[in-house]
Amino acid sequence: MGIGAKRGTILLVLLVILVSLPSLLIPWSLIDDGESIRRSQEINRFLTSADYGGISLPIIEQDHGRFRPLYWLYLWVEYNLFGLTARYHHLGRILLFVVIVLLISGVAKQIAGSTRAGILAGLLFALFPFTVKNWHRLGPGESQLVLWQVASLYFLGRAYLEAERHPERRPLFYLVLSIAILPLSYFSKETSVMLVPVSGLMLLVMGLSFKGRRYRPSKRVFLAYFMANLACGLASRGAAHLLTVRGGYTVHYQIEINRILSTARQYGILLFQGYHLILLMALVVFSIRLIYHLRKSGGLDRSLKWQIIMLFWFIAALGVQLPWAFVVGRYLLPCLVGLSVFMGVELAHLLSFLSLFSGRKPLHSAETNYSTNEYSFIKELLGRGIKAIVVLAYLIFAV
Repeated sequence: MGIGAKRGTILLVLLVILVSLPSLLIPWSLIDDGESIRRSQEINRFLTSADYGGISLPIIEQDHGRFRPLYWLYLWVEYNLFGLTARYHHLGRILLFVVIVLLISGVAKQIAGSTRAGILAGLLFALFPFTVKNWHRLGPGESQLVLWQVASLYFLGRAYLEAERHPERRPLFYLVLSIAILPLSYFSKETSVMLVPVSGLMLLVMGLSFKGRRYRPSKRVFLAYFMANLACGLASRGAAHLLTVRGGYTVHYQIEINRILSTARQYGILLFQGYHLILLMALVVFSIRLIYHLRKSGGLDRSLKWQIIMLFWFIAALGVQLPWAFVVGRYLLPCLVGLSVFMGVELAHLLSFLSLFSGRKPLHSAETNYSTNEYSFIKELLGRGIKAIVVLAYLIFAV
């Protein structure tokens, strides 16, 4: 990692800490925090009295319809570490925030091969208004959920790169880490089921699209990841069924077209309020690159394939949330993992193209490593667009 990369990462961490610092002045929340403290104290009472069977009562919500045992155990560990001092809990949350942003930055860097993309992805995740709002509260479980999901994704990326660069080796270490983290996600919140279709698309796009013996290790990585997600999804749903978890919250989760369309519109408004034209610019750059590779190159490169997966991650994470009756900005946190990586990579491409247009950066830069053919294709499109505008203006004024 070069000097610029180190400085960028340090600045990213400092910015995340700066954004999170106001949370140290926030006291306990009466609703979420009071409930987590009550359950943690109840678990401790059962442990003290050696009533190990009773521990399941505060962990498994049989009457609420939610199955999140590891969420409550996570909060129980926090309670025993930090006690009843809210400031200590917020310090722990700031550390969690930093780790998540660095992991997201690492995922984007793996996809683009660019530190710039990683820094942009981390910033886009950290500065989204509802991300900041979420980190000023202790109770919601989206932060723990995102930690497990993005950590598993990061180690999967490391395993894939290892298999691609050294086909003769087996990337077991990173693959085992990635798979071992998955149960923590599935048993923390029910919406982790969205990882099953996402991992299926990974297998289809990244695993099955490569031909030849050289890519067999890469295929095995994605096949193992998909099978692990499928097993975790079945295990978590099976455990919830066996423990007769039902009622309460399930009433508010209904698959109805009108509800889904309404919540989709409201979440769309929240996303636009947070990102404005940044998302639109990222989609435009992605579309241009996609058109080029489909028409000119004859196939998608690795970066574009990962971008399709990240975009689908966002769609899947949002889709599993749409049947829920209540629209809350903090629920977008798992969606932002895919979206921030997607936007960070595409905006890094955009900045690179702008630098190439201005002539300030050499075409073969170790920092960006972007295709000069894409750059030439964009110039060609712009040239045609300018000619079309000139012709249209001539026709208008001539008439």
